[in-house]
Amino acid sequence: MKSEVRPSGHNTKGGDWVLKEKFITELTAVGGEVICCTTNEQLIDSLAGVLTGLGVRKVMYYPHPQIEGLLEKLREKVAVELPKEDYRPSEEVEVGLTGADLAVAESGSLVLVAEDLKLRKITTLPSVHIVVLEESQIVEKYEDVFKHYAGKLPGYLNFITGPSRTADIERVLTIGVHGPGRLIVFLKEGEA
Repeated sequence: MKSEVRPSGHNTKGGDWVLKEKFITELTAVGGEVICCTTNEQLIDSLAGVLTGLGVRKVMYYPHPQIEGLLEKLREKVAVELPKEDYRPSEEVEVGLTGADLAVAESGSLVLVAEDLKLRKITTLPSVHIVVLEESQIVEKYEDVFKHYAGKLPGYLNFITGPSRTADIERVLTIGVHGPGRLIVFLKEGEA
């Protein structure tokens, strides 16, 4: 799903580099990683390289327009499959691969309509969550997200801002306890 909500002055022909740069800055500030790609081939090669570097052989994905066209070529390089209904984390599945519905530049957050329990499992149980995002999906503020869904707000919106962070009563920060310890966004630049 692509956002039609754009802040005033958005350059719809070449994307908005200010929004993109703000999104990248904010996401990396909270420990997220961003890999920019300009073509599907570059995205697939980069994604396969990251998966190979992680030593990953099996990836669970959730159907989404951003990844559907990539799966066949990605499958030539790594095993990618849909989760079973009773999917649980295991040593075999270390990566969850999803698209995103929107992204918020002001916080570096990803927005996923997560009404399906399978999607929620894929975004929280593996140790690494990889997201494919198109530059045209980045909006400026949270208000833009709610404007986008005005009158048709989904039953479950998931906002993801960086890897999972948890602190105990002594304020000791731990990464990856209640969700993925790594969040990697493959950002497809330019208009889709």
